Amino acid sequence: MYLYSRIMSFTGSFPAKRLVTTIGHQAKSSTASPINISNCPTMRSGFTTLPLAHHGVPHIVVIGGAYAGLSTILSLLRIYDGKGLEQYKVPGSRGGHRGGRGAAFNPSNLGPERPDIQLPTFSSTPRITLMDTKDGFFHTVGAPLAHSSEDYVTKAWIQYSSIPELQRENVTILQGSAVKVDPARMAVTYMPEMKATVMLQTINYDYLVVASGLQRPWPVVPSAITKLQYSADAARQISNLANSEVGIVVVGGGAVGIETAAEIKSRYPSKDVTLVHSRAELLSSESLPSEFKSKVLETLRECGVEVVLGKRMIQTETPSDTGEIQVRHVLLSDGSTIPADVVIQATSSAVPSTSFLPNDSLDENGFVKINPTTQWQSSSGPNSSSHFAIGDIAARSGIKLAASANNMGKITAFNIMTLLSASEKGINSQEVEKHLMRLPPPRISLKLVLGETAVAYLPDKGGLRWGKEVKERVFGNDMALSRALSSLGLNDLGNRPSSL
Repeated sequence: MYLYSRIMSFTGSFPAKRLVTTIGHQAKSSTASPINISNCPTMRSGFTTLPLAHHGVPHIVVIGGAYAGLSTILSLLRIYDGKGLEQYKVPGSRGGHRGGRGAAFNPSNLGPERPDIQLPTFSSTPRITLMDTKDGFFHTVGAPLAHSSEDYVTKAWIQYSSIPELQRENVTILQGSAVKVDPARMAVTYMPEMKATVMLQTINYDYLVVASGLQRPWPVVPSAITKLQYSADAARQISNLANSEVGIVVVGGGAVGIETAAEIKSRYPSKDVTLVHSRAELLSSESLPSEFKSKVLETLRECGVEVVLGKRMIQTETPSDTGEIQVRHVLLSDGSTIPADVVIQATSSAVPSTSFLPNDSLDENGFVKINPTTQWQSSSGPNSSSHFAIGDIAARSGIKLAASANNMGKITAFNIMTLLSASEKGINSQEVEKHLMRLPPPRISLKLVLGETAVAYLPDKGGLRWGKEVKERVFGNDMALSRALSSLGLNDLGNRPSSL
């Protein structure tokens, strides 16, 4: 079977239940000459063929169900189906490469290290386990719209049970929280969710992909673990916005805070909406041109959002006469106050969800140290080449974007399949590593929805662009949900009626 070296672009990721696929189909290869790894030198030393999850069947575990995690799972399945890493067309885009926030992936960026590798038929179909605390994928890019519009709430959360490709006999969805990863034992200990008896459980693996994302507060991202819970939480949040009598304050001038404030003002134009940011300019932590940041500020104010820069929020709560805590104002660092009965924390200092990983695998900020192949660095400890980290938790420069996470999943799936095939054939590890895919250099690009308009910085498209047409072409009318699903090859899901 051939693997496409082409990596699709984004705009859009998830976690899993058991699977069976057929192997041996051939897809057309792209430009480079195929390399038949069955002809590579046999190993002598320095390469360990690991026991296949102690049962003779390879086991791949993916922790985390955002864009990167789902991209990995779906790519693995399609590779086994002989489909490779296909380029999915994004509806409404001319080239099929754009949509959603961030830069699309350009396969040519991989350069000469984009191999087409002819993989032999595997002796057994791997088991794939997706572990996540939630029962579905949440379209985080659409959070500002989902948490201010009743019509969008149920569309943004897609349960794994509703994704047909995951309903295979040897794909398993584990709803639980990872507690500890032991690279030496190749085992992960986890706490199951939704169980009457709380007991830690352990599963072994041959390859581990960590895509656990960042910890962000509600309502920036859901805190619920089921779609039913989330829908109730979102309904209460929307009710709070609709019933606000004093004012709404959003704290944090990063991408999330900006889009949240603009969307609320667009949905509730009569409400007083204020965005508070502690720095002198918006998007202060991002390496973006000043002209882009200034245009975002100008557009935000044109939308009717009051913007306060250079001041920190000190306090938000005031005791009422009954002793209950109610928000009636926001106290700022200069002593001034802003009337508010709804406060949304959207600061950009999110913490990576990596507390269950060994310290040796993390940098000083808790992000996982990786190689360009998305494998853990050798300093992380034993079996580092069988461990991968992708998405927001990866220690990598550049803006954290759904597009990048999605593409990292595809590269990781390709590399795991290559290593798995080589392991079965006893191929020399150094020979195989030369043919693994590498991450392209980060590209500085950002697109923001501000109510009915959008502002984008696209270096390869003339730089700064803005307007309603930009919003329509990049995000459509659903905060790029349709584009995200399409880029994942899940076009049909966007056409299904949503349900609880």
